Amino acid sequence: MNADFQLELYKYAQSRNKRVTELTAMEITVFSAKLRSPSQLIQDGYKAASSVIVTSLKMRNVPLTVYIERKQACKSNACKKCLVLKDESIVCLVCGCAGTMMEAALHDSREACRLPAHLRLWDQHDSE
Repeated sequence: MNADFQLELYKYAQSRNKRVTELTAMEITVFSAKLRSPSQLIQDGYKAASSVIVTSLKMRNVPLTVYIERKQACKSNACKKCLVLKDESIVCLVCGCAGTMMEAALHDSREACRLPAHLRLWDQHDSE
């Protein structure tokens, strides 16, 4: 993800006469996609779609308590890299994940916080 994502997102919101927290998860997802190269967009899109599918089918979901802990960690914004939108959707400012993709990541046992390993708020979860 572009290192200037936060600044670019701020400018994007301003151009629409909104605060960043007033944007929808879909607006942020579309904006985030526009910042990626075609190859990165394909790679990220495949990973996100796979995660949404397997978590929707309950194939590799973390236990509910782990999901709640992950979500609270992001909502607390202890890392200073998350936003909570008006509709309570969480946006990761590290990877640009929002809405359905963020929810899938929080549920997916193979996903981990996108911060560098030593700063992560949550890691992969061995549910086997």
